[in-house]
Amino acid sequence: MLNFFFFPCNQVILLVYVIYRLEFDLAMQSNDLKRALQCLLTMSNSRDIGQDGIGLDLNDILNITAKKENIVEAVQGIVKFAREFLDLIDAADATAQVDIAREALKRLAAAGSVKGALQGHELRRLALCLANHGELTRLNVCTIIFLHFLEY
Repeated sequence: MLNFFFFPCNQVILLVYVIYRLEFDLAMQSNDLKRALQCLLTMSNSRDIGQDGIGLDLNDILNITAKKENIVEAVQGIVKFAREFLDLIDAADATAQVDIAREALKRLAAAGSVKGALQGHELRRLALCLANHGELTRLNVCTIIFLHFLEY
């Protein structure tokens, strides 16, 4: 085990980041997407973004500045790892792990809703992922109906 007392503070933070980055890469290569998602959420500091139960109650309103800072940090973390989130969504879609794709997509969509947070190519890829997840059933039905009409 590493003794962190011999490292300066900034080197410890960098070392922890490198460890999570290696763990994320290994999880993606071994197709352990649940573990890859957990590493990505830790690296991006975005566990609270995109959750359904998040809302403002009285305590949140009283502590709004602290909540805003956490949200800003989480959005910045998601933007920093947008490519990894998109790669994770693609891998989860390819292996039919819808719950993992949905969790990553919720966070990336929450960050993408901030104007100017994501670049153009990331927004286009996010839009395709959202269309794939939200419109898949409708597209399948339309395809079946279209193919049915082609037979006649």
